[in-house]
Amino acid sequence: MNTEIVKEFYKHLANSNMQGVFKLLHQNFKLVQASSLPYGGTYLGTHGVTTFFSRFFEFWQSFKSVDVEYFEMGDKVFAISQILGTTHNNKNIEMKMIQLFVVQEYKLVSAEPFYFDTAELSDKKSGI
Repeated sequence: MNTEIVKEFYKHLANSNMQGVFKLLHQNFKLVQASSLPYGGTYLGTHGVTTFFSRFFEFWQSFKSVDVEYFEMGDKVFAISQILGTTHNNKNIEMKMIQLFVVQEYKLVSAEPFYFDTAELSDKKSGI
């Protein structure tokens, strides 16, 4: 059942249906993005999600997750996907991402994505 909620979340995002997304969020929803990302930080509730997506699309011109696989363990759902995106600097990015969702009482309580290479997204790659 928890996996179905995460799948519905992805479906609403793919269709830019933010009202559908908001209906799936617990009132204390927390989204945590790595601080090294251009849109990094912790975002709380629907207001936080709105702020996040504003910052997210300042960086991304286009973005989608493909080949998503779901694994459920109790109240946790892991979504493993390939992300395909183009930044506003016209940089094409393809990489693996894992998102950890926590679902309680049929609502998303938290989401935390783990990108394979955050430096690739932040343009802070070292020459090492």
